[in-house]
Amino acid sequence: MNQLICDTAQATPSYSSCSLYIGLGGPILLNASLYHRTKNSQFKDRLDLLITSYFDDIPTVISRQDSSLASGFAGILWLVEYLKQHKLLQMTSAKEELMNYISRQLEKSVSVDIENRDYDLLYGVIGKALVFLDYPYLRLNNTKVVTTIVEGIEQIAERDSNGNFWYDYYYDKKFKGEKIQNYGLAHGIPSIICTLCFFYLAGDIYVDVQVNTRKMVSLQMIRGAVNWLLSKKQQNGLSSFSNANISEQTSRLGWCYGDLGVAYSLFVAAQVLKDNEIYYSALEIALHSCKRNITDSQIQYIEGFYDIGICHGLAGVCLFYRLFYEFTHERTFSSKYFYYLRLLYSSLKTIKTLQEGTLQNLDLKKIIDDTSLLYGKSGACLVAFQDQSFLSPKWHNLMLLNNFHTLSTVVAE
Repeated sequence: MNQLICDTAQATPSYSSCSLYIGLGGPILLNASLYHRTKNSQFKDRLDLLITSYFDDIPTVISRQDSSLASGFAGILWLVEYLKQHKLLQMTSAKEELMNYISRQLEKSVSVDIENRDYDLLYGVIGKALVFLDYPYLRLNNTKVVTTIVEGIEQIAERDSNGNFWYDYYYDKKFKGEKIQNYGLAHGIPSIICTLCFFYLAGDIYVDVQVNTRKMVSLQMIRGAVNWLLSKKQQNGLSSFSNANISEQTSRLGWCYGDLGVAYSLFVAAQVLKDNEIYYSALEIALHSCKRNITDSQIQYIEGFYDIGICHGLAGVCLFYRLFYEFTHERTFSSKYFYYLRLLYSSLKTIKTLQEGTLQNLDLKKIIDDTSLLYGKSGACLVAFQDQSFLSPKWHNLMLLNNFHTLSTVVAE
């Protein structure tokens, strides 16, 4: 299996764009993590080539003024800071000037997102919040932007008798203006709960009131969002939550939508609010998800293997069950983690076998050649080999899984 990850790291990227989630970001993170742990020069050589291609594509992003985390300025800034932090990128004056420009454009875009009520993780203001959450020195230098983000998220909240919520205006465009209340971690209310909680927790780092994000966050807002989300829980069925208010169907097991992301956001909120009731609600939802197996998970089965991706495949499910075990020490979560991890190993091996043959099906070839972080082999390999302890956990933050090893399981007495 180690050879498989090495082969993936050395593979030609399926996309040459500097997109963090579906372009060169995944292969860069994979090679960076491997080199950081192994000091094997083959990964550093590969990394240097990928970084060169990455910077070559940045003018394309500038030309379309994409400010998102998924494929724009926020993603570029996050990844460059990551590489600098791990001493994997040699900065030049030209690169510094480029990053200063990107930082200024990113700052301007935050107010636009708030005005458009676009909180989306991949494409809106929460993705930009991640940059400031992950790199404290950026918060110190951009306190006005951080304040705009935190206060803006709270300002655009809607309220009803159950608490406070947010409409998903990004996805409204796809449903012809229908008011969507999204329950997924990738695009929905759980992502807002997590973001506000992480800003609150980040306040521990500072004493200065000017940059203490704890003082910016309303605990009442977090509690209101939790109460509202729990009011949408389904009483029957395989899943405790649907994908959104426009559907009552069973949601998939995955990172992007479904019970796992909801449970995770509640575990995070329970720590911030010091609330055992919320903690046990999260535990109940997470344990209920364990009643499902691969056959009713809605994870796609494709020509002898399952979807390996983080977004709606095996890798994302593995991330959550490992995390739930670390939170709770419930053996059920450990068993589920290894159950899906074995399926992930098996699917990666099948994909490798298929790649070594001659593929006539172009759609299938596109799937198995995908090297992206979100959908493809780079993300899957990062997840599959995290248990071998030579990969950096920092990349998890891009999935809103901040504080992966530090969230306490102890809440109020």
